[in-house]
Amino acid sequence: MQDIFLIVQNENSLQSYKRLLTAKNYNVYDERVLNSKRHRINQDLIVIDIYDKQGLSLLENIVFKENSYVILISPFLQQMIHLPGTLGNLYVFYLCKPLDVNRLTAFLSESCEKIEKNSYLKTKEKILIKTIDDSPLRIAVYSHLGELLYANPTYLLENRIEDRENFKFENLINCTKSFQEIVHNVKSKHIFNVEKKVHNKWYRSFFYATSHENIVHLLSDETEHISYLESLKKSAQFFDHSNEGVVITDKETKILAINQSFSEISGYTKEESIGQPINILSSGSHSNNFYKNMWDSLKHYGKWQGEIWNKRKNGEIFPEWLSIKLLKDPETGDINYMAIFTDISRLKESDKRLHYYANHDHLTGLFNKIQFENLLDQIISSAIRNNKNFALLYIDLDYFKEVNDTSGHDTGDLVLKEVSKRFQASLRKEDIIARIGGDEFTVIIDNIKENDNVLFLANKLLEAIRLPFNVGGKSFYLSLSIGIAIFPTHGHNKRELSKNADSAMYEVKNSGRDNVMLYNKKFTESLLKKVSLHTDLKKAIKNGDLDVYYQLVVDINEKKFIG
Repeated sequence: MQDIFLIVQNENSLQSYKRLLTAKNYNVYDERVLNSKRHRINQDLIVIDIYDKQGLSLLENIVFKENSYVILISPFLQQMIHLPGTLGNLYVFYLCKPLDVNRLTAFLSESCEKIEKNSYLKTKEKILIKTIDDSPLRIAVYSHLGELLYANPTYLLENRIEDRENFKFENLINCTKSFQEIVHNVKSKHIFNVEKKVHNKWYRSFFYATSHENIVHLLSDETEHISYLESLKKSAQFFDHSNEGVVITDKETKILAINQSFSEISGYTKEESIGQPINILSSGSHSNNFYKNMWDSLKHYGKWQGEIWNKRKNGEIFPEWLSIKLLKDPETGDINYMAIFTDISRLKESDKRLHYYANHDHLTGLFNKIQFENLLDQIISSAIRNNKNFALLYIDLDYFKEVNDTSGHDTGDLVLKEVSKRFQASLRKEDIIARIGGDEFTVIIDNIKENDNVLFLANKLLEAIRLPFNVGGKSFYLSLSIGIAIFPTHGHNKRELSKNADSAMYEVKNSGRDNVMLYNKKFTESLLKKVSLHTDLKKAIKNGDLDVYYQLVVDINEKKFIG
């Protein structure tokens, strides 16, 4: 049961809201009547009811928890009011009076779902950050301008960084390249590395870019490592204690020695490896030119470093960071090659997972609201450049609440997954689908020629959802309310299109559901008339312009007054 903090301007409304929210299985954690006293609220979900501009101004006295969800109920349209600065960092849902209980319930459900999801992501984020913070690797993330965004403790300590807020990459002393050079190389090589000796210490850095164009810097102190290489003949312990895979070959690249990490990473035992050519690890993923460049580097510079995809004994292909050095005995002239490699599968997978969860709905795998809005911006820009039309569909799943209420949220989740599959099967591959709320979806149909084409696809969705959903031994019958806005006829920007598609969808709701409707300006005019009438009535009540008469209700059988 989600806790709700209730704030009302009129104390008489408290009990009504408490009864309503309790009936919807929410716990009213605390309540407060708006006043001029300053106080702080630490709840994640707040319901606020105000009836005039004074109530709006009184919200300035409340300090809310950052990123909390607020449902603001007022007699004003969203565009008619200016929110106090205290609501600036919050997620605000607007409801105009008279109160639509169904929309309030939908907003509460969506907010609770997002709060739960945010809690899950924050927990996951804390685990990832803890893992990186505790890593012996020195790890930092810089913006595309070279500003330090994050550094783990070992990185800060190694570079003696005290003022991390103002620290920039150019202040590092253990890297030979400028930040601009690194960014340029990362774009062409994906992973770029450099070495530098500072105060008798050797540092190796390698850099790669994230999906958000930030630059990750992995810094290792190679001083001890290089000392081991120089005394390799005298110290076999290096092989046994190194966390990286190490292999030594002769000049014909036949394996002479390996360490335990080599076996753990590759799957080949010492007995299976010695005497075999090093290409037993080859994955076949790289071209001949790749290996030609590698050998050219070894021939001219005596070393090579880079990312390479190799193959384990079981056939699995994996990414590794590989460093090869040519070793020449000064006395005999004998040549050997030493290769040191690190399995970077987890680094790659972590970045991939973070990017996925940031852009997709965790339940259905469809795009989430944030990514959908980014894509909508791109589609609008493309449509303007190419003078094309596209359609924005706002879709609400009718009667879905009954599924959750009668069979539970686990069954509801299975139904939502099936809904998303039917959407994908009914639409074209190039169409963009997103889940933006509990039972709310949006679709972009790009590059349309005629409105009939959009209506045809929308009706396909209606037909697909009308088929029964057989889940958990039960059958559920659902339908869709679909509102459509066409660019640029019904709006020239994201805000206008979204508002008008949403307006058309609610017109379908009001007309009996299970239908599709193109936006009509009359929808907005009708809504404005209702709001204007409501405002006039509020003023009349406040000014005493109405005469109210009471008529007794009589029970004829009992012959008495009952109300």
